Amino acid sequence: MAKYSSPPTFKRNLWLTSLLLVVAVLIFGIYVWSEKQIDRANEVRLRSFLLADELRQTSDDLTRMVRTYVTTRDVSYKQHYLDIIDIRNGKKARPAHYQRIYWDLFLPNQEPPRPDSAQKISLLDLMKRAGFTDAEFTQLLTAISNSDALTILERKAIELVESVGPDAEENRNLAITSLYDEKYHLAKASIMKPIDDFYVMVATRTYKAVDQAEKLATVLRILFVFAGIGLIAMLLRSYVDLRRALGGSADEVRQQIEKIGSGDFNAPIELLDAHSNSVMGWLEQTRADLQIAYVKNVRLSNLYSAISRGNEAITRCANEQALFESICQTTVDFGKFEMAWIGLVEETTKLVMPIAFYGDGTDYLQGLRISIKADESFGLGPTGTAIRNNKPYWCQDYQSDPHTAPWHERAKQFNWRSSAAIPILRNGLPVGAFTLYSNEIGTFDEDARTLLNEMVIDINLALDNFDRATLLRKSDERLKVALRSSIQGIYDLNVQTGETVVSSEYAHMLGYELSDFHETHSTWLNRMHPNDQARVAKIYDDYIAGNIPEYRVEFRQQARLGNWIWVLSLGTIVERDAFGRPLRMVGTHIDITERKKIDESLIKLSMAVEQSPSTIVITDLDANIEYANATFTTITGYSLDEVVGKNPRILQSGDTSKVVYQDMWAHLTRGDIWRGELINRRKDGSKYVESVMISPVRQADGQITNYLAIKEDITQKKLAEERIEKLAHFDQLTGLPNRYLLNDRFKFALSLAQRSGEELSVMFIDLDHFKVINDTLGHNIGDLLLLDVANRIEQTLREEDTVSRVGGDEFILILPGTNADGASLVASKLLKMAMQPCMIEYNELVTTFSIGIAMYPHDGDDWETLSKNADIAMYRTKQEGRNGYRFFTQQMQDHSVRSLQLSTALRHALAANQLQLYYQPQLSIDGTRVVGAEALLRWQHPELGWISPAEFVPVAEESGQIIAIGDWVLSTAVKQNKHWIDVGLPPMIVAVNLSAAQFRQANLPGLISDILDEVKLPAEYLEVELTESAAMDDPQGAIEIMENIHRRGVRMSIDDFGIGYSSLSYLKRFKVYKLKIDQSFVRDINSDSDDRTITATIINMANTLGMQTIAEGVETLEQLELLKQLGCDEIQGFYFSRPLPADQFEAFVRNRFVAKS
Repeated sequence: MAKYSSPPTFKRNLWLTSLLLVVAVLIFGIYVWSEKQIDRANEVRLRSFLLADELRQTSDDLTRMVRTYVTTRDVSYKQHYLDIIDIRNGKKARPAHYQRIYWDLFLPNQEPPRPDSAQKISLLDLMKRAGFTDAEFTQLLTAISNSDALTILERKAIELVESVGPDAEENRNLAITSLYDEKYHLAKASIMKPIDDFYVMVATRTYKAVDQAEKLATVLRILFVFAGIGLIAMLLRSYVDLRRALGGSADEVRQQIEKIGSGDFNAPIELLDAHSNSVMGWLEQTRADLQIAYVKNVRLSNLYSAISRGNEAITRCANEQALFESICQTTVDFGKFEMAWIGLVEETTKLVMPIAFYGDGTDYLQGLRISIKADESFGLGPTGTAIRNNKPYWCQDYQSDPHTAPWHERAKQFNWRSSAAIPILRNGLPVGAFTLYSNEIGTFDEDARTLLNEMVIDINLALDNFDRATLLRKSDERLKVALRSSIQGIYDLNVQTGETVVSSEYAHMLGYELSDFHETHSTWLNRMHPNDQARVAKIYDDYIAGNIPEYRVEFRQQARLGNWIWVLSLGTIVERDAFGRPLRMVGTHIDITERKKIDESLIKLSMAVEQSPSTIVITDLDANIEYANATFTTITGYSLDEVVGKNPRILQSGDTSKVVYQDMWAHLTRGDIWRGELINRRKDGSKYVESVMISPVRQADGQITNYLAIKEDITQKKLAEERIEKLAHFDQLTGLPNRYLLNDRFKFALSLAQRSGEELSVMFIDLDHFKVINDTLGHNIGDLLLLDVANRIEQTLREEDTVSRVGGDEFILILPGTNADGASLVASKLLKMAMQPCMIEYNELVTTFSIGIAMYPHDGDDWETLSKNADIAMYRTKQEGRNGYRFFTQQMQDHSVRSLQLSTALRHALAANQLQLYYQPQLSIDGTRVVGAEALLRWQHPELGWISPAEFVPVAEESGQIIAIGDWVLSTAVKQNKHWIDVGLPPMIVAVNLSAAQFRQANLPGLISDILDEVKLPAEYLEVELTESAAMDDPQGAIEIMENIHRRGVRMSIDDFGIGYSSLSYLKRFKVYKLKIDQSFVRDINSDSDDRTITATIINMANTLGMQTIAEGVETLEQLELLKQLGCDEIQGFYFSRPLPADQFEAFVRNRFVAKS
């Protein structure tokens, strides 16, 4: 085929296009880099401003803290002042996100608003790392230096205000004045001026960098556009060159390739002169070459088909005449020749006589005279020459070949253009010829000649086989007679027909008489066991096909009585045809049934020993190893070759007692079986434990010849037993005793105390706020903290003391021989130890304990009583503020019993209709209008009587019943308000208190809407009250819930405002319209100036935020008048009415103060 090469112009354009693409990508990359430079400059400016802002903010924070401290003398502000200086100087960890508001958000309990970042670094060091210029850094150094100078003035003010004596008040005024005078403000300005200059310098530098980067980016954008235009131009030019190289469009080239690929080689491809050296020109040359090859392949395929059919004829035909006729017909029909004939030489005349022929033009053979003599003109043709020279004669142009001149006229009648004559041999001598004719010149190329020669060789072999078959038939009868007289299980199989001659011994083997037994290959297979048939048939077929060198197979055959016998069959091929195909196979069948039974027993025993999961070792009487199974190798790591002839002591680890070995040999020397456990060592040095049974092996006469050891690796079993023992008695996390082992330890300590008369202390410890750590930092941190706490508790106690982990964060201690004073000392040590910081994965954690103590025998004389009382005392510690310890008292027991009694009774209160709502009127400040009512929960138990909400509501919250009760209160109050509206009362607002647990429910807004929709009460007539502390527990979550409720049209108010701690920044985001002033401020409002100031502050703040105020607990006219003066909007209290049942409240409204809409 022609080889195509692309034109150089196309390659050059392709390289230029690629180069332009690389340049464009490079320009774009530099452009992206320049844009990043702009971002980096902006980022430097922002980071610089943040550091300067922090310097300014610390100066402002110091000013606020010192002024507040000098004014209020609240030491917490002084501490904040000192903390700010330490943080700025790197002596204390910096708070997270320090640049945001921080010091103004400290709670009264001094808890910081955000955790520390654990990073101790001075502000000056941060500035050094920022990469400022010398001039910029000088400005910051000046500001820091001036700030340090200002702190000297502030510290002097602190010293003045802290001075004592008759001049203390005057000093206080001087201190305040010094923080506001001109000198202080000038010092302050000396700090701010360098910072402002720093801002200008940084801005100038970074804006200049941004400007330079933008200019570079503009230039790169222009270059990128020009590169893109050039790239497009080169792509267009490359397209034109590509089309010229292809010689047409890509679709045209693809169509021609698909046409050639599908085998259509007939139609030539039309080409322009300019496209001769194109891809299309190469395809046209390829098509022409393939067309020639296709014609040749068709001719060879026909010849192969003819040969295949000829071989079938050789196998099928029983004599040579039938074979010759079949060969002639097959050659014409499948080889696509015009005519074929076979002629044999007549010995006397030496003429070739046609004896078989087929095809068009057989009339040509009538009167045909062909001789094999060279001195006759009719002996010089292709057929005579081929026989005489014993060599094929190939006549590629029959009409022009001078040797065929005598037959030209005859050949023209049938359009024969070429011929072939191939000699036929019998026993190696030529006896005739096989002649073929074709209507094409040059038909007999090299491949055709080879195939035709092979066909004639097969014919020659078949003729030889016909001769041998005649001789073999004569010997068959003699052999059959010999086989029938033989006493061996001998067979003679005709491979072609399946007929089999067997000896009488073989028939007797199966229980037959020879006269009744007729064997063929198929009956032999049918008599075979079904499970053996496929296997045996494959072996037989493989042997006949020559795939295996010998025939030897074992199988089961069914005897005459139905029983199965095992047979070993041997055989060999004794006769083949001319093509090497097997004709006869002779062999023997031997009955091996008894041998198979013995072999199967031995195999089963060997497999059982070798595959046993137990180690099996056999030694001689000197304990030298003679055999070891595979399990031995798996467990010990030693191979059989490594241990044979060696003593098993190579496995000894030294950890097995000598007494064990002495006992073992004592048993074996007596001839007894020994059982025991050995600690051995593997080849790799690791140790393992084995359960061993060794028994003597006796001969039939009782003499011991060997020892048999059966061993089992029980290492994992031993470890599992140890783990089970540990799991049964010790906590998995801390390794401390669990409840089961703790009970045993207590019984022992109690018995000692009873015998000695000493006291015994039981402590119950619970970690405070452990759930917060688990929820915020994760259970992994929580587990590590528990592990650290357990270790520290153990280090604090004596060796005879016991500490056990009995729950998630609960520990119980048993202190034998410890009185109350000793228990107090231990508890104090534990509290002090707990407060020491613990670092866990970069988290500094500080824990506290709530401890309850019960003493034996004063608080109980058994484990159940003492542990229960210690638990009660621990809960009292939690109720009183945590981080402490309490001894059990009877009062605690009574309180616990009361709480349990109320919790149990409360579970039935709703179903028994024991709960009811009372309503306290809420009035306008002038007392003329009822503007609403507050729903208040009451409980009247049939046996316990009226129970105060202050007593049962905490029980409901602790037991989890507050959610159901709260839902009932909400539903009942809404239904009652709707009833009042339906019976003619003017619409009013009913306020319902929400518990903290109820407020945390995700479905609260939906529940409120469902109740309002069910009752069909407009949302504007419902007000939900939330305590200040509940709202601030999760301010962000509270804001989301409040906004959700507010969107539904429901009013919200803050109850008991002023007794908690609210951040004003959150309060202004709360969707509330009313603040309720707690009655603790109203009670002494006329006599306590602080209460009066706080109340006035709440009212003014509410007015500023656009909220209303309502004062609760108003009981006197004086209180009412003062609240009017302060600007309160609404009131509620005993001065007007106590809380009333629903019917009395309705009467109150109707009779006295009808509300106006």
